[in-house]
Amino acid sequence: MEPKSPKQWIFLLIPVLIAALLIFLSAYPSWIETHYSNGLYPIISICLRSAFGLFPFSIGDILYAMAIIFLIRNTIRFFISLKNSDNRKKNLSKTFIKSAQIIVWTYCLFNILWGLNYSRQGVKTTFHLQQQQISPNDLFFLANMLKDSVNANAALKTDSIPESQNITEIEKNAYNSYQTIERKFPFLSIEKTSFKKSIFGKLGNYMGYHGYYNPFTGESQINTNIPAFLIPFVSCHEIAHQVGFASESEANFVGFLAASHSENKTVRYSAYLEMYLYASSQLRITDSVLAKSIARDLHPLAKNDIRQYINYMNKHRSILHDGINLFYDFYLKQNNQQKGIESYGEVTYWLVAYYKKQGIYK
Repeated sequence: MEPKSPKQWIFLLIPVLIAALLIFLSAYPSWIETHYSNGLYPIISICLRSAFGLFPFSIGDILYAMAIIFLIRNTIRFFISLKNSDNRKKNLSKTFIKSAQIIVWTYCLFNILWGLNYSRQGVKTTFHLQQQQISPNDLFFLANMLKDSVNANAALKTDSIPESQNITEIEKNAYNSYQTIERKFPFLSIEKTSFKKSIFGKLGNYMGYHGYYNPFTGESQINTNIPAFLIPFVSCHEIAHQVGFASESEANFVGFLAASHSENKTVRYSAYLEMYLYASSQLRITDSVLAKSIARDLHPLAKNDIRQYINYMNKHRSILHDGINLFYDFYLKQNNQQKGIESYGEVTYWLVAYYKKQGIYK
């Protein structure tokens, strides 16, 4: 299976060596934390957001769409070329080399631009927290406390008019939340954000995502078609990714801290209700009776929002949604998140550790 030119092997060998170096470095979280997450990455990040933030539409979505079209087109061409038995060996060799080049170069680019953050020490070091197993009593205390905060902020909302779906306003509210939390935690400072409305529109509902960060462009895509109460927290979660917290549980934690300190009551309500749902879900596994007793005391607005969210999820359940979930679950497990999609819920561990450090737990 010799290619036509040795340049093809050289073009493959170079990224393989870079990938090997990246894998080696990822085994040293303290080095990643100091020299990448708090050294090189902030420079890369601000450059990406400044460059691609100039465009009013999502460059990242366009790149992904082009990649999908490219993959489908070349897959079809590959199978057509196999019909020619005379060139079958040659076509297999050529396809193998090109595919390997694309995969390895993409891997290198992904990790250099953002992916190494999966190997950082993260909130355990930056917030000096000790993540540990939590008891049913811890979950009960957390869920009950979050329920009280949900109710307090829901009472400030005079109606259920949704937060504006204007992407500029969504970005402004999230950015202001980080401006506030920065006073307490300076390392959460962010100079510039880059928010885009997803070009996939309502298709995103069936794909199952609320928002996502594009590591190749530094943009945060927001699905503005999800239930309105989710949007403020999702936007703060995505900024946490821009700041450099790759782990989903850590991005949830950082996003919650920012949103819960917001001066905007809608943003605070969104944060507390989202975290309540995680805590309640965890509590329901260990003691469903306690979970139901807390749920009964929720503010009517919160109960209504939860019903709308359940209806939304049931309405948009699809094969596409399940397929993407399987892929994303695999992706997370390959990036140091052993529980895959379930790792989002591990934010409860960080919340308990944080509140215990604050002296809120007895």
